[in-house]
Amino acid sequence: EDVRSIIRNVIEVDPHPPRKIDPKIPRDLETICLKAMEKKPEKRYSTAGEFADDLDRFMSGEPISAKPPGIAGKVLKRIRKNKLAAALLLLLFLVVAGGSGFGAFKFEERRKEIAARLADARSAFDAGDFAGAKEKYLAVTAIDEANGEAKEGAEKCGIQIAHQEERRKEDERKKRDEEILKKSLAEARRLTDEGRAALAAADRDFEAARNASLEGTLAPSDELLKTAFESGEKAADAFARALGMVRDYPDAELGKVEGCLFKCRAEIFRGDFGRALGYVIIAKDLSKGRFFAGEIAALERTIAGTGRLFVGAPPEDGGEPRMQAGASIEIAELAPETLAESPERKPLGSAPLAGRDVPMGNYMLYVSLQGFETARRPMMVERNAEVRIDFPLLPAGSVPAGMVYVPAGDFLAGDVHSGLRKAYVEGFLIDVREVTHEEYKKFVDTVADPQEKAKLVPRRRDADRLIAFWLSDKSFEARYMGKNLPVFGISWENADAYARWAGKRLPAAQEWEKAARGVDGRLWPWGNRFDRLDLCNHYDRRKEINIEPVGSYPGSASPFGCLDMAGNVAEFTSTEGETIEVAGRFIRQFAICGGSVADNKFNVMVVSRSFVKPEACDMGIGFRCVKDVKQ
Repeated sequence: EDVRSIIRNVIEVDPHPPRKIDPKIPRDLETICLKAMEKKPEKRYSTAGEFADDLDRFMSGEPISAKPPGIAGKVLKRIRKNKLAAALLLLLFLVVAGGSGFGAFKFEERRKEIAARLADARSAFDAGDFAGAKEKYLAVTAIDEANGEAKEGAEKCGIQIAHQEERRKEDERKKRDEEILKKSLAEARRLTDEGRAALAAADRDFEAARNASLEGTLAPSDELLKTAFESGEKAADAFARALGMVRDYPDAELGKVEGCLFKCRAEIFRGDFGRALGYVIIAKDLSKGRFFAGEIAALERTIAGTGRLFVGAPPEDGGEPRMQAGASIEIAELAPETLAESPERKPLGSAPLAGRDVPMGNYMLYVSLQGFETARRPMMVERNAEVRIDFPLLPAGSVPAGMVYVPAGDFLAGDVHSGLRKAYVEGFLIDVREVTHEEYKKFVDTVADPQEKAKLVPRRRDADRLIAFWLSDKSFEARYMGKNLPVFGISWENADAYARWAGKRLPAAQEWEKAARGVDGRLWPWGNRFDRLDLCNHYDRRKEINIEPVGSYPGSASPFGCLDMAGNVAEFTSTEGETIEVAGRFIRQFAICGGSVADNKFNVMVVSRSFVKPEACDMGIGFRCVKDVKQ
């Protein structure tokens, strides 16, 4: 019976895998053994030699040819061993498969619905219907919350809808701007026509005035000339308002040049060639060679002439000259347009110089004498006019370091629009540059009383209170000291106290103006052109507010050699403005000049003025000092 069982097991029963008996048996050896004991001949080794070769390969560590049974083979073996269990599993599979088939059918229907909705959404998106596409994508997420394409599509639609709204608003803004521009252009045309009519009336009155003068009827001529000027002013106002409506409006620009040329001709007729030159310079700058070039050149030739120069000569009303006799006199020409000084000096002789003919133009006068400081003074020679210059030279060593001498004499104050006028200013000394933080700190350090010192240190405004940033800023030394920055954040009262401590005073507005522009009525310290952004520290240069060290623009010095008189920080003067009433209290105001880094090029002109209360502090205002000259 044991023999029969063994034979039956050999024929019918699959052997136990060797590794189940001993897991240490190598997997390849197990595979060789199981193949050698397969029930079906076609699955066993075909020969003993093939069996032996596989064993050799195993022993040599090479890949064997026998393959372990696959999953299908294992399953078939288990079915043969457990036929009843296999039948039950088959029945269960058929039941599950039937249910799964129905589920699969429903799943496929749902998949097709989602695919159709997604296709509709994509079509709507491609057609630009982003709102409709978003609605369709959201309908898909309502069916399938995890659908990535639907989520991403809805998000993209939201972005496109936002862009559409932005474009709609931008289109509306452009439409509004176009309407405003259309109305502005219409108003600019009306104002330009008004200006041209006024200019035509001015030309008629001017021609009538000239004819009346030629006929000898001087009173009618003066009256007609006055009427002509009034019409010219109306024209200028109309052109200016037209440019205010539409910037760079060509007809208004043309009219503005015409107005300047009219005033130039009228001033020539009246004999005021200095004013005529001013108007022709403005006309030339406005036209930039685009129009009226021939007429401008003709007027320049008409204005050209000579004047007579008197330096250190006895006054017309008698008396002694103030200038020391024997002083050497030289002049250097200033370029007509840029006012740049020629490096060549022309000697004219010695003081007293009486009645020397000099071609009309702008010059720098140099007066020197051994034992005295060499003085420089700009001068303007007008056609057929006498220029009288007389001021005392200062003893050598009497001008402190860091200051320059501004000799006594007339200069052109004001501007073309409000009217240039001659103003006389006595001689004085002025600082070349503004007072720095380091210099101001020396003054503050001399004050022992902490409460008084707190009133002197620079402050900045924070909401409704002032903070002494010298005391509150821990990086004060690194930020403000040793960098040659002009002091700022102080009040007029602080600046006045420093000037008195230093044995000096604050300049009057006219003194500051003369030191900044010389005598020829120029617009900026360096001349009448602002054709480069690097001429001074102003807002148009960097579009940011960043105060720079004093003396950063040596090429833009004033005719007297003063630096930084345009931009960087505005400067206090001693000139009082209108008294204002605040809460029943009358408060003085003081003029500040020169503009700051926060201003554009027009607000840093030498005639730029604003007014502050004496106790007010501003991070954009500094100061320089002057000193009287002992006559």
